[in-house]
Amino acid sequence: MILKKYAVLFLILHFLLIGCSSSIEKLEGVSSLDLETDWVMSKIAASPNGAYLSFNVVGNEDQGIYILEIENENYYPVQKDNDRIWYEARGAAWSPDSTSLVALYPSSVVGAPGQPWIRKTPFDIVTIDAKSGDIIYGFWDGSYATWGSNQDEIIILDNDIGKLDQLVPIYQYNTSTGSYKKVGEGYSNHIDVYDGLEVSSTGLLAYFDKKNLIITDLESGEQTGKIKLPSASDPYTLYSPAWSPNGEIIAYIRSKIEDGQMWGNIYFSTSEGSCQGDPLKLETFIRSIDWLPDGQTLVFSTSEPGKIYFLDLNRGVGKELLESFQNECTYESKSTINGE
Repeated sequence: MILKKYAVLFLILHFLLIGCSSSIEKLEGVSSLDLETDWVMSKIAASPNGAYLSFNVVGNEDQGIYILEIENENYYPVQKDNDRIWYEARGAAWSPDSTSLVALYPSSVVGAPGQPWIRKTPFDIVTIDAKSGDIIYGFWDGSYATWGSNQDEIIILDNDIGKLDQLVPIYQYNTSTGSYKKVGEGYSNHIDVYDGLEVSSTGLLAYFDKKNLIITDLESGEQTGKIKLPSASDPYTLYSPAWSPNGEIIAYIRSKIEDGQMWGNIYFSTSEGSCQGDPLKLETFIRSIDWLPDGQTLVFSTSEPGKIYFLDLNRGVGKELLESFQNECTYESKSTINGE
């Protein structure tokens, strides 16, 4: 499986980057939550009801998927049936009703508690009860998945076919009917794809075809936009697309390797990818970003152990990021993201 192939690369990247972070808590508009652990966190995802964050712990014996209760700062693992499930699980993404997660659980190791030889599901892509951690439904052999804008829709990046840089299909799957249709093509053998699918509330899918961020209308199946790297030959990477709650802005990270270190900047773009504002440069490696459902706050993680950051878009550097986008892209709403 491709996860095994790239596990070592992922860990090497982790240790190279762990020392590259700088303190950013003193920036106006940025606050932090310290979980008081040595974990490095990726794939930050906010639940639509605003009560929870999910995240992946990486490069650690506690590696796996966790849920954080934002109000009381309590956090716990989603599931830990056996070590291999825990180590190889990837995701997760929240259902629109905030009760379930969709994630990658390798089918070869998804066994019943105490009976690992009895598989709960023959599929890698599964939905999970967010409270109990129980697998609800297994439905596809894939590399990664995210929830659609509707409760019964899942977007799946298919398995690789054994060739590096080989495009594989992206499917829209209906959990009620079992029907599916192809909506794009991406790469399953790049680490970045594990935070590289995102659906807006308006039904637009953002995904990466290695170098570009592609935007597709799920209903029509037509590509509606693209965000390109400055140069295909430069050491840039795009990842972690995150739609604003109203679907009008897509935030993403663009990283670059410079002087042996990797730096990530946060960008805002219009929904069709035609215009971006000036980036927020934090002089650190940003692993993952998402929006809180209030539409006024971004949440993100870096390589600093135990740190989760919140960026207020009404103050300081967050306000500068938003205003740069509004001024550059002639954004219709000048007061707040929600247009109030």
